[in-house]
Amino acid sequence: MPSAVVVGSGFAGLSTTYHLLNNGFKVTLLEKTPVVGFHSNSNKASSGINGAETRFQRAQGVSDDSADLFYRDSLHSAKDSARPDLLKVLTFRSNEIIEWLSNDLQIDLSTVSQLGGHSKPRTHRGSSGLPPGYAIISQLVKFVKNQENLTVLSSSRAIKLLTDDGERKKIIGLEYQDESGTLSNPAITKKINTNVVVLATGGYSADFTSQNSLLSQYRRDLIKLPSTNGQQTTGDGIKLAADIGARLVDMDKVQLHPTGFVDPQDPNNKWKILAGEVLRGCGGILLNQHGHRFVDELQTRDLVAEAIRSSENSQVISHVTLVISGNSYNEIKTHLDFYISKGLVFKATLKELSERLNIPLLDLVHQLQSYNIHRLNKTPDEFGRTIFGEPFGIDADSIIYYGTITPVLHFTMGGVEIDEHSRVYDNNNEIIDGLYAVGEVSGGVHGANRLGGSSLLESGVFSKVASEDIIEKFS
Repeated sequence: MPSAVVVGSGFAGLSTTYHLLNNGFKVTLLEKTPVVGFHSNSNKASSGINGAETRFQRAQGVSDDSADLFYRDSLHSAKDSARPDLLKVLTFRSNEIIEWLSNDLQIDLSTVSQLGGHSKPRTHRGSSGLPPGYAIISQLVKFVKNQENLTVLSSSRAIKLLTDDGERKKIIGLEYQDESGTLSNPAITKKINTNVVVLATGGYSADFTSQNSLLSQYRRDLIKLPSTNGQQTTGDGIKLAADIGARLVDMDKVQLHPTGFVDPQDPNNKWKILAGEVLRGCGGILLNQHGHRFVDELQTRDLVAEAIRSSENSQVISHVTLVISGNSYNEIKTHLDFYISKGLVFKATLKELSERLNIPLLDLVHQLQSYNIHRLNKTPDEFGRTIFGEPFGIDADSIIYYGTITPVLHFTMGGVEIDEHSRVYDNNNEIIDGLYAVGEVSGGVHGANRLGGSSLLESGVFSKVASEDIIEKFS
């Protein structure tokens, strides 16, 4: 029976495991945390997963989207670092992944929203309010439980990729540290013999303090910013691959998500909860310290984050206010209720907000009136925003929801360079036989900036193409 080792149990790792198991492989799944799946960043994804030309778009009246338009949006977002070959795989296979998730895994993806940088609504999530990342991880974890040909090694950290000594590198095994022991029975190093290793270990947006910190090496200017990533996101797979001569690409391309919540009770906490892009997609606006809008909130993430950081006189970390119309509550009820329960979003009247922000009520009303007028007339506002949500109430007792936000380290576009089959290149531009990188551990897919909703999609698409190549070559 053919076998493979998958390192990491987020969406990328679990979906690769799913496809290989369903095609007759024996799989060993390594996860360095004690729990499979639920500590991953995929599990936190709340805005949705992108797909073009889907039946759910058509059901909502979005009949004019296409894979090519999605590709062009992604190409524009990626700027001069774009890899057209990888972006075509990502976008032209997106509908296939939506169909797999909804049909085979029975995941509800029936609600479609438009996020920043997208020309059309194409970001899918469920109608019940269950976060899409959690829904996907839950179903995949349920699948892998009790699979006869699966060995799960939790609390197990991969420490070395083993290759032969031939002219062309070839995977022959992996060493890992079993960290499930106690003080009296410490971690021990073990070895797995295998011809196939799939790295699905995520990025490096929490790699602040390690001796060989990738953030320190490539983006020291961002090291003091907070992060939305799990503390395990320290670039392990990238370092493992680099140690055997894998080529790294775009390592300085680190995405700041413009909206991470600032907890008023713990404002300096390094770890932030993401204010999902859907909050702006449904009509949320951003106000600076003077109570003024200053940006099209639905531009690409890099541009919105840059505008926030410059809106407060170029402070290193800027705090601005996210304001959402009370009329939008039903559309994003689950999101808002969650953030309210965490003490991050607050319900108030317009008058109460003006008092809490120390902004004259008339100034606040002026900002909201301007938004409403452009929404009603379907004209671009002064910042170029053309997509508007529900109108704001402008009476003193109108209900709004608000929270304080700041840009946060969220996603690393750089990583191990791959081809369109997720195979890893070495520094001599040769493929390392048997080594694959899937998800955020890989680099080059998103270029200089990732579109919202394309992180889950990347994991779904490239786990599928990696599995297809593995099945063809190693069965």
